Amino acid sequence: KEVAVQKERLSGKANGLQILIDQDLKPRIDSISKIEERQDKFEKEQNELTLIEQGLTRNRERLTVLSANVKYLEESNDSLHQSMEETRNKFDLLDETQAECPLCKQPLGTEGRNHLAQEYEAQGQHAKVQFQSNKVELHTNEIEQAGLTDSISVIEIDLKSRTHRLQSELAKLNQDKNDTQSAQAEMSKSQIEF
Repeated sequence: KEVAVQKERLSGKANGLQILIDQDLKPRIDSISKIEERQDKFEKEQNELTLIEQGLTRNRERLTVLSANVKYLEESNDSLHQSMEETRNKFDLLDETQAECPLCKQPLGTEGRNHLAQEYEAQGQHAKVQFQSNKVELHTNEIEQAGLTDSISVIEIDLKSRTHRLQSELAKLNQDKNDTQSAQAEMSKSQIEF
């Protein structure tokens, strides 16, 4: 009679272990291939995010260069504008009846006035051409700078969102891996008991 009770108890335990194996442990262990697929997808997306971060770094570096160039062009145009004003003032002084040589301070004759007028006009024209060229380049750089600033902002928001989602997925993936490893250990233990 005691053997029958022991047999019944062992049969119940065996049935319980078989149910545990079939309904819990095997499905968790069978999910290993899905976990590996998710891990491959995770690694690909992580690589993609790394490339995006590298591109973002290049964009930031380009923005730094543009900002420096914009500042340089603004300062250069301020200097050119001041130079043009000084040249204009010198040119206007030639119209005075007592115009003097800028170097020796001697009164200038007609030929001296004409020579300086041509020189000042050439300096003024050169500065004007350079000023206009800088202005065009400045405008182009400012447009690129604004577009790049907007682009960087959008990319940073997307990158932050994707990184956060990826970190959540990684935590879930690691939990699923741990669960699967636990299931494998538990199944091995159950099979030994079985």
